[in-house]
Amino acid sequence: MMRLFFSIFLVFVLALVCLPISTFSLPPLRLVEKDKVYEINNSNFTVFQDTNNLSFAHIIELQDKFIDSPSKFFRNHRSDASNWFKLKIKNESEVINEWLLVSYNYGIKEIDVYVIDKNQNVTLQPHEEKTSLNERLIFHKQPTFYLDVRKGEEITVLIRTIHASKSDYTFAIYSNYHFSSYFFTEYFWFGAFYGILGFVTILGIICYFVLNDKILLFFIFLVASQAFYMLFRDGNGLLFVIPNNPELVEIMKNISRLLFTSSLIFYCISYLEIEKDTLLFRIAILLVSLRVLFLMLSFYYPESIFKPFEFLIVSLCFGVSFYFYRSDKSDTKFLLFVSNFALWLCFLPYFLNLIGWIDQKPIYFFSLYFGILFELVLYFLGLGIQIKKLKEKY
Repeated sequence: MMRLFFSIFLVFVLALVCLPISTFSLPPLRLVEKDKVYEINNSNFTVFQDTNNLSFAHIIELQDKFIDSPSKFFRNHRSDASNWFKLKIKNESEVINEWLLVSYNYGIKEIDVYVIDKNQNVTLQPHEEKTSLNERLIFHKQPTFYLDVRKGEEITVLIRTIHASKSDYTFAIYSNYHFSSYFFTEYFWFGAFYGILGFVTILGIICYFVLNDKILLFFIFLVASQAFYMLFRDGNGLLFVIPNNPELVEIMKNISRLLFTSSLIFYCISYLEIEKDTLLFRIAILLVSLRVLFLMLSFYYPESIFKPFEFLIVSLCFGVSFYFYRSDKSDTKFLLFVSNFALWLCFLPYFLNLIGWIDQKPIYFFSLYFGILFELVLYFLGLGIQIKKLKEKY
């Protein structure tokens, strides 16, 4: 009986010892199909937080310190550390030997990709946010890295990132074939989105010269500001506005946030005809002043500190428009309320991911595009009714 008990106890102890080790040996990510996107998640990689700025040689010696990721995608739980991610990749495709590792987040400060082949040869591909697009592997808004893994071979990839934000960021693997087709389609739809915003801006300018109403100026400012904000949210601003000056990305992002929030505040003030001597008007001016202050502080502090302010402004505009609709019940107030609600609803997942409450999903990112289009259509309808009533009143 004692021998049986001792044997069970020994097996239990060995299981406890081996269990943590087993979590570090994740199966390799298998590349099979030619036209599939392999989005990397925590079933593929382990993580290590480096607070001592260790060299790559030291990291190799500490591979047993890598642990399972507590989040589904890549995330910096400590922004003051270098974050290391380890994964294995095996090519089981019959026809494709060349693959591309793509970071969906173009604003990561530093990314170093170390590729270790079957002979333990190490290839380093460094990337900095300030790297000019002309110096990158591919002239593309998102950091892209080359993976040379032959049929039947397995490689180990170590990714080191430095990133201030604690929100999710994602890496994916594409074949050369699918990379071109996928991002061509993406750029097409981005072009359609910005084309619509450009058309609405031109339409607003024409209406202003015809009707000569200052509220249309606030509307034009709003549409142009939202286009500018989205350009630097999705990286197209880097590609088409400042391709040779990526060092300006951070300041352009913060300027776009200032313009986005300020234009939304001023448009709501003008639309709701809020008088200058009211408390609500003073609060609105205070919020705009704070955003200007945040822009200046962004030169000295991480941008992640100021990101939640956009959601706060959208929430306040939504709340104020709802309050005015409750007291008025007019068509114009209803359209403003619904449009602000649409914007708030599409901003909510982005904010929750930003603070780390939910995992990132593509629908959360792209929903804001549909929200802005829907919002602008309602704004424009409400604007037409508002101007008509003002003309009848005066």
